[in-house]
Amino acid sequence: MVAALVTLRFRYELKMTAFATVRLTALMTLCTFLAACSSDAPLSPTPRTDADVAGAWRGTMRITSVTGEQCAAELQFLVGTSSEFRLTLTKTGGSLTGTLDMSSGSCELAGGIQGNAVSLMSTACRPPGRTVFFTSCGPDAGRELAIRSMSLQANVAGESASGSHTYVEQINLPLGGTMVGSVTYAGNVAMSRQ
Repeated sequence: MVAALVTLRFRYELKMTAFATVRLTALMTLCTFLAACSSDAPLSPTPRTDADVAGAWRGTMRITSVTGEQCAAELQFLVGTSSEFRLTLTKTGGSLTGTLDMSSGSCELAGGIQGNAVSLMSTACRPPGRTVFFTSCGPDAGRELAIRSMSLQANVAGESASGSHTYVEQINLPLGGTMVGSVTYAGNVAMSRQ
């Protein structure tokens, strides 16, 4: 009878061990599944929302510096002055294209927007119907200034934006002739939607 009890007890412990193994395996599988589905798992990225800047803008450029190889000293009187401009933008995804018109000419622009940050560079610039002539800068008279390039960076806040601008005018000698230098104007920009 003792041998029968030992055999029964051994079978009972063996069943319990097998049952415990099955329960432990199921518990480990459940923990692995829950860990894979936890909130610490990476989520799909939230799409970036860019400001809607498409349309017409009007603004002011204020010159804070004038630099260049020639004529820059004679043009320092422009520091602190402001001029108005019109900007028309088209937005396709994160890309921007547009036209900027100002008194010294117009530029076709291309660039992009990330969130509220706008960055534009000229792809082509044209001077207005007449250019500005200077006879007092440099040893030779009759220098012509014509807009060559433009860049604009701004942060949009609702219906307005502010930032910085740079535009470059080439110096031609004689009038309509060969480019002999350039002048760079840099400063602040403020604009609002029209």
